[in-house]
Amino acid sequence: MIIPLVLYHGQEKWRIGTRLSDLIPQGQREELKPYVPDFSYLLCDIPACPDDQIRGMAILRVSLLLLKYIHHPDLARHLQWIFSLLKDMIQSGAAGQEFMDWLESAFRYIFHASERVSVEELKIIVEKSLDKHKEGIVMTLAEQLIQKGVQQGLQQGWQQGEQKGEQKGEVKKAREDVVNVLEIRFGDIPLSFKEKLAGIYDLAILDDLLRKAVTAASLAEMEEMIR
Repeated sequence: MIIPLVLYHGQEKWRIGTRLSDLIPQGQREELKPYVPDFSYLLCDIPACPDDQIRGMAILRVSLLLLKYIHHPDLARHLQWIFSLLKDMIQSGAAGQEFMDWLESAFRYIFHASERVSVEELKIIVEKSLDKHKEGIVMTLAEQLIQKGVQQGLQQGWQQGEQKGEQKGEVKKAREDVVNVLEIRFGDIPLSFKEKLAGIYDLAILDDLLRKAVTAASLAEMEEMIR
């Protein structure tokens, strides 16, 4: 038995029915309709779900609440009470290496999916929600994970943008310029290429890639340059 489940946490309201046929354009040729698969699916619309209905183990609740509030304008305020849900788990001694691996993934997700919280703000939020003085070991590890994120460049582009004013916007535009030139020359650009490009924050490198995008013989040649 296969039970399909759609987990949704987009910013727009989910307005599609809960059958596969609701996703298929109505203009299908009549004679082909009997061969189009159709079934119901369960919808988990996280933004529409009240907080008290998001239940389960602490890590599951926190993960789902992060999905719910990641686009919220006041993300920092919500993060403080969301992370506080982990207190009981930590005090019971259940916060082992698996927990720290998950916590690192949570930090990575916040850094990548939102620009509303800086590294320093997240550090303060974790200190307040987990109580730094009582949970010293976990806080030390959390600080190390945040610092590790900085060293790995998870927040590098945003910090530089804060320090140099408009640089973040310039970096975004430089990436878009590279993509636009390549789309004019080679058509639609794969998402995988755009994701690799999104990992580059150095304006000098992006400017060089833009020049190469004008003369590259193929998209594969550009992908090799980025690698």
